[in-house]
Amino acid sequence: MIEDAIKLIDLGETAEDDRTAEVIATITPVSRDETFQASQMQMKARYRMEVWAEEYDGQDEVEWDDKKYSIYRTYGPTDSGRIELYVCDRIGTV
Repeated sequence: MIEDAIKLIDLGETAEDDRTAEVIATITPVSRDETFQASQMQMKARYRMEVWAEEYDGQDEVEWDDKKYSIYRTYGPTDSGRIELYVCDRIGTV
């Protein structure tokens, strides 16, 4: 488990139109079950990132450690007030 700054990205029409917000997230690898479920949707699951629910506003992507990931599902908010973001390799890139 890692606590680190991530950038939430709300995609615009062009890269210049993208809106970003930097937040602190708790980052963990996804479980084996999550990896399997994502593979059923032709995605390669990477991480579960927990952020405060009020900091997440439906953004499409996450940037962390100089790499962009697509958010393919969310869970929460949990009783702790956090929302789980499940991210995969960026959709549309090879």
